Amino acid sequence: MAMAGSTLIAGRLTAALVCAALMTALLPGEDNAAAAESVVLADRSWPAELAVETNDDLVEVDTGALRFGLTLGEQATLRFVEHDGKRIVSDNVAPLLSAQVMESATYDQLTDYVADGVFRDGEYEVTGVEYDDQGNRFTARLTGRLSFDDDAILFELELSAEAGSPHLHTTVQLEPEGDFDNRYIRQVTVALPLDLHWRKRVAQGGDRGMSWDTRYYYEFLRDLPSDPGRNEWRHFAVEQASPEYFRIWRSESQATAPVIHQHGVKAPGWSSVYDREGGVLFGYRDMAARAPKTLWLHAAGGAEARVYLHPPTERAFDVRNEQASARVFGAPHEIDWVFYRGEHPETRPEDWLADLWDEDQPFPGRRPRDFSELNEGLPSLWDAEASNDALSPYVRGGIPFARGALSTDDAVGLWREDHELPVQHRPLAYWPDGSVKWLLLVFPLETGMEAEPPDASAHHFEVSRRTGEPVSLTLYHASDLQPKAPARIVEVREHEGEVTVDTGPLQVRLATGEHWLRQAVHEGRDMLREQSNSALGFVDFLRTEDTYPVASIHPCGELNAGLLHIDHIEVEEAGPLRAIVFMEGFAGGDEAARVELRLKFHAGRSWIRLFHTVEFRHEDPREAFVTGMGLNLPLRLDPDNARITAGAQDGPMEFEPGAYNGLQQPGPGHYRVTRSGEHGLQTIDEQRRSRGWLDVSGEEGGVTLVLRDMWQDAPKEIAYRAAEGTLSAGLWPASEPVMDARRYS
Repeated sequence: MAMAGSTLIAGRLTAALVCAALMTALLPGEDNAAAAESVVLADRSWPAELAVETNDDLVEVDTGALRFGLTLGEQATLRFVEHDGKRIVSDNVAPLLSAQVMESATYDQLTDYVADGVFRDGEYEVTGVEYDDQGNRFTARLTGRLSFDDDAILFELELSAEAGSPHLHTTVQLEPEGDFDNRYIRQVTVALPLDLHWRKRVAQGGDRGMSWDTRYYYEFLRDLPSDPGRNEWRHFAVEQASPEYFRIWRSESQATAPVIHQHGVKAPGWSSVYDREGGVLFGYRDMAARAPKTLWLHAAGGAEARVYLHPPTERAFDVRNEQASARVFGAPHEIDWVFYRGEHPETRPEDWLADLWDEDQPFPGRRPRDFSELNEGLPSLWDAEASNDALSPYVRGGIPFARGALSTDDAVGLWREDHELPVQHRPLAYWPDGSVKWLLLVFPLETGMEAEPPDASAHHFEVSRRTGEPVSLTLYHASDLQPKAPARIVEVREHEGEVTVDTGPLQVRLATGEHWLRQAVHEGRDMLREQSNSALGFVDFLRTEDTYPVASIHPCGELNAGLLHIDHIEVEEAGPLRAIVFMEGFAGGDEAARVELRLKFHAGRSWIRLFHTVEFRHEDPREAFVTGMGLNLPLRLDPDNARITAGAQDGPMEFEPGAYNGLQQPGPGHYRVTRSGEHGLQTIDEQRRSRGWLDVSGEEGGVTLVLRDMWQDAPKEIAYRAAEGTLSAGLWPASEPVMDARRYS
């Protein structure tokens, strides 16, 4: 038995696209940073001289191209930065490093909404500052801790600059201290407040040769040109969610939905903010390899550049989870800041960054030589062998007829060479004279009985197949034609509000109420366990009076669970080859969502096609957010002997089951196969496009759940929870951030 479902969310997106060729930095020879007499950036040069001066609790450094001040003491930070006479950082007292944990006694490290979750910021304390200026290089090392009572994140932060260079290099090494019982790392951030003019722009580097340059402040005409409206794009982000998927977006505020500019594979790892006099480009080295990482720009005021070593767009994690911890507490994080005068497009600071990172290949983000490179390594998702007769799908399609060619009194029969195929048909449209204009056919392609084609009017057509040559078929029609009855039919029975469908190998009983799927028997075996309080269908909402911060996870508010209650059931088609049952109901709670289900059954087949449609009826999308939506199947399987196989990018992947076993597709270019471990989820496989199915089987049989177009319709999830014995289709997974349907403006 298989299920399929999809959901579609549409909206208006606007974006400004600037296609720019990233050019090679103009640097005089190799190893020039320390030895050259001058350093060049976009035709500007500075003497390679280094001067360091200490005044009380401030160390001032002048590289010839850059002046900056580093405060000393327990709150040591970067006090100011000046390049070519322009102050880009002024009077800063904010710490360079911050972290936040979520405290919870119930968090499962999977679900987005955590009822008892409390956020807590770490207390920043620098315990030591060392610096030296040997040769043409200045280096400062800050050691300290971000404290959460008896737990802490220990850090070593190194700042370095070279003579003649407008560049600061930052290295951050982190280590957890303490047990972190019921504490989970929610975000770790390196941030630098800036002092730019309010008329500023933000540039973001994408792949495929694209970069994005957006005005922070913009005006638009309202009623009169003399009275323009104004608005700001306050938040900009480059999210590298996995080693092979990123997205670039912006939003007007914390209370508006993001506008996505681009989905891509590997972001070059930089963002830039500037006014008419200059700005700063900041980049995270090897961003894709160290994912998840996010470059975030808060553009309001003077602006603030943030590098999230663990972003608030990702689930909080247990420090004892080795996979998750390695991304934060593993190798040192390398962050570069390139300060420049003038505007970004003319100055090209990303070329300087490319040289700093010593890219042997073209710098990430350059236009590929061959666009087929973008799909390199992606197999065809249609390369599986064709299924046999018991699993092959039925063909469904419409056949057009000329006026008067097919009468409503005519009988029809379908032949494939000298074999008659069973066929179900019904008119879809008529000509003004009453003859049939379009005829819908439903038939199996591989099954037929040997029979001589009749002497009747014929209509020839072909059926294209995924593999192999097209199949030629002929539809005969005449008033006296007597087609043979199908050898296998689907039977539908209605009794006291229940509908029973029998395809031969599969019998399904449907009814109204919350437990609308009463029974599913396959080859004499009952596949569903007795239902208790588990929801077969659900649309859960988060309701909040506070502002939900854009693109964040673990929101605050109150969960409004919506169990699906079917109120109406109707048989739309009753065979002989295909049956369709329509069901309609509401997912309870305030402002209940209306849900429609259509279940399609076919003669001789043991699978079901299910179509799920939902109408959201809540009035204010700023206060109600979908946090979970989907369907559950309570399976009658022994979870201790269950075998789990996922449709991964490279083909079927069987793995040892845990309490939770999931195929998650968070974005169109990112999936992961996961199972629960001792300290949270363990990722078994992580690539770009899943095949969209998960199979759970045992001695009693099994079920394969398929989500059609899973990667295109992300986020989606298929999961088996062994403790509950439930196979779930997450049409909007509870493991992903809430559905943000607010206006972008």
